[in-house]
Parts: sequence; structure tokens; C-alpha cells
Amino acid sequence: MHEQSSSSSLTKVVELTTGSARDDSLRPYTNDLSLSLNSLFQDLTSTVNELNLENILDKNELRENIHLLRSIFSPITKKIRQPKDDTLLSEKNKNEYLIRIKRFFEISIILIKHFGSNIQISLDVQTDLNILDVFLKMPDKRSFALMLRSNGASYVKWRKDKEEFYCRKPGKDGIKKWSSPTSAIEQLQKVTTALKQNKDPLLGTTRTERNRPITKVIVFTSETKLDRNNPPELWTDFGQAKALKIDTGVLIYAIDQDNLINFLLPPIEKCDK
Repeated sequence: MHEQSSSSSLTKVVELTTGSARDDSLRPYTNDLSLSLNSLFQDLTSTVNELNLENILDKNELRENIHLLRSIFSPITKKIRQPKDDTLLSEKNKNEYLIRIKRFFEISIILIKHFGSNIQISLDVQTDLNILDVFLKMPDKRSFALMLRSNGASYVKWRKDKEEFYCRKPGKDGIKKWSSPTSAIEQLQKVTTALKQNKDPLLGTTRTERNRPITKVIVFTSETKLDRNNPPELWTDFGQAKALKIDTGVLIYAIDQDNLINFLLPPIEKCDK
């Protein structure tokens, strides 16, 4: 098993990009949002307060790694531009965008804390009309496409008979269909297909690198967890973790944020005694 990087590794230069989005595919955000978000992240205190980062990095790490936080945020703000009309985004839309940024922070910090500068992280990758949350190129050249999903404090189950995700809230009876991660399965397939068809540089510069498989993953973040009562036959070993293996014609894995690092690690080789 790889040793976890020390907190000092956070200060290393890490490649954080916005993928290979085309200018004409950038989603329009208003100048109002651009100014307010950039202003929001000018100092450490605002960053910590708005994104509630205390549970991700301790105070000393936060003070030492303001450059890390900005390096994660910077690629995202580059995508914010003023649309052709003067329509202002509602406060709800702004809050939803902040939630999305917080997910990027949480995942990026977790990855960088463990892998240091040995991992390539591309955020908010866009191909045509499809969007991928995170594309990872691991030190051993394996590639992962991640979609990040959360639904507050809840437990997620996969119904194989209906090919749908469902979630239940703690302390409440019954489960409800949750369409967001279900639609992410198709989105993962479209985005990864487009990356390969376009010979996207994110995949690598050689034919061998571009032909490597891309592992498609839905990561449930924050307080959203996989229900441990999912059918036993759906659970599989991947890397050094247990993940949900879902095949709807598109093979994807589902994992909790807490188990993401172990999922990404190469499996431990068994030695014959």
C-alpha cells in the first residue's frame, strides 16, 4: 500500500486544469457571478467560511495552503464569463454553483493530500454539450472519469431490476428514486466516448495512452453514502476498496468519497506462501 503523503506535499505544484473545453461550449455565467465569486475567494477566511473547509483541512493546513485552495478554484473561475444578455443569476443558482465548487475542493484536496504532485486532476471537463466533473490521470497512467453526486444525509441503493438509483434518509421510512446519479451513467459514457474520439490530450500523447481504458465512477460526496444493504452480488473488489459494480450496458462503479483513495490505489499483489 502506498504511504499517505504528508501535509507538506500539499504545497507542491499540482496540475489542475479545466480539461480541453472548447470556447463555444463554455457555459455562460454572468459578470455578476464572476465578480462575486472571485471577490469571495480573495482571502483565506472567506474561502473557509463559504465552503466550510474546516472538516477537510485543519487550521494549520489551511493557513499553509492558501495557494493550494486558489489553484483548485482558479481553473473553475476561468470558465465564468458574461452572457450575451444582461440576465442576472438568482441567489439559488449562485448557491448551487458554490456547492459544485465545494465538491471540487473536497475531492481535489483529498487527492492531493494523498498523491501529492504525482496526480493530474482536470476539473469540469467539457466535450460538446456533455460535462465531466473530474478526470484523473494516475501516476501509473490509469485514467478515471468521475461524476460527483450528493443528496444530503442519505443512503443510496441501486435497483438492478429498474436500473435506477434510490436513496433513503436516516430516520425516515421508504426510499425515493434519485435520477441524478442514474443520468450520470449515460453522461459518463458520452463524455468518455467523446474524449477518445477526439483523441483528447487529457488521455495522453501516445496511441498507447489514448487506447487505455477509462474507468467510469460515480462518487457520492459529503454525507451521501452507499447503503451497505445493497445486494451482495453488486459489491466487488476494486483497487483496495469495496465498490458497487453496475452494468447497464455501460460499466460503472459507485463509491463513497471516504473510500475514493483506496479505490484508486492499485490492488495489493498477493504473495504465495
